[in-house]
Amino acid sequence: MESDGRLVAAIDLKRTDWISGVTEIGYWTSPSARGRGVMTEAARALAHWVLDQMGFARVELRIAPGNLASLRVAEKAGFRREGVARSAGIVHHGRVDLVIFSLLPADL
Repeated sequence: MESDGRLVAAIDLKRTDWISGVTEIGYWTSPSARGRGVMTEAARALAHWVLDQMGFARVELRIAPGNLASLRVAEKAGFRREGVARSAGIVHHGRVDLVIFSLLPADL
């Protein structure tokens, strides 16, 4: 997504397992573009496409517990919190836990 010619947000699929029909959505939004609901809509739309059109069984989000903006996006987009994977992620300052969210076709 661009605003005034600058990239302010991105969303993609990663860790896609075509055999089991599971993928993870990754996203980021610059601070100047937050709070407008754009990423919530994008995450919801991408997840629905993956589940409805591509026939996947599961879409996941993995979010550091301190990333409050991303946690809000997950909740507002309709993902369900499943639990915490301990020391499962790496950020700038080292290893962190990751909160796991998922969306299934039955949740739509």
